[in-house]
Amino acid sequence: MATQRIDILLAEDNEDDVVMIKRALEPEQNVPIRHVVWNGEKLLAYLQGLEPTKDASKSNLILLVDINMPKKDGLTAIQEIKRDPKFNHFPIVILTTS
Repeated sequence: MATQRIDILLAEDNEDDVVMIKRALEPEQNVPIRHVVWNGEKLLAYLQGLEPTKDASKSNLILLVDINMPKKDGLTAIQEIKRDPKFNHFPIVILTTS
């Protein structure tokens, strides 16, 4: 049985946390971080920019979202994602250092 590829979209405003998460996931677990965005606004913009030809609804994209980010916080961004039928199927993992 072939394993499906998983990609991660990381929304995190702290560079040190980004480095730590990449070190934990990429080399050992072979889980690539597809893209890093620095706030909730950028997260939503990234999702809106997904190529429709790639059929984002069948993508193996997991969202890792920090709760405390500038401009638009993670909780607000998650609420908007969950209301949008194009994106509400993506699994979301919430991160926080609070």
